[in-house]
Amino acid sequence: MQKQKMNFVKGMGIGIAVGAAAGIAGKMVIKNNRSVAKSTSKAFKAVGDFVDGVQSIIK
Repeated sequence: MQKQKMNFVKGMGIGIAVGAAAGIAGKMVIKNNRSVAKSTSKAFKAVGDFVDGVQSIIK
């Protein structure tokens, strides 16, 4: 059971890292459009809050 939880957390970590990399690349491409950059940063914060919530549930 513990191994399954760790695999899940590792998978989430990899997904978050890939999403963050894609977000940073997208932000650089759309650097001049401030509304997109603002909404992207809000989305990253929301995902971070979600991951913190999931981690607190698992512990």
